[in-house]
Amino acid sequence: MYTAKEMHLGVVRYDETQNHYDASNLTLIAELRTAIETDQLVLYYQPKVGIVDRRIDAVEALVRWQHPTHGLLQPNRFIPLAEQTDLIDRLTSGCCVERSRT
Repeated sequence: MYTAKEMHLGVVRYDETQNHYDASNLTLIAELRTAIETDQLVLYYQPKVGIVDRRIDAVEALVRWQHPTHGLLQPNRFIPLAEQTDLIDRLTSGCCVERSRT
C-alpha cells in the first residue's frame, strides 16, 4: 500500500524487498532509537579532491552505525528505515560523534 501511494499508482505487485516492516527491520528500528540516544552513530569526513588541481574542494559527511552485535553498519541498512519513521529528524539533527576518516 505504501509503495503504491509513494509511486502514485492504484495497484502494485507485492515485493518482499519493499517491506520495511518485517521482524528484523522492526527490531533494527528499535535499536536505532537507542543508537541515537547512546552515540553509536559515527560521522566520518571524506575529502573531495579536485581532479585538475588535486586540492580539497569540499568535505562529505558519512554516517555509519557501530552496532554492538552486528558491527559497523553501512547507511543503506538503516537510513531507509529512519526515513520511514520519525527517526530521520533526530538522525539528521547532529546526533553523531565525529571522527576523522583515516
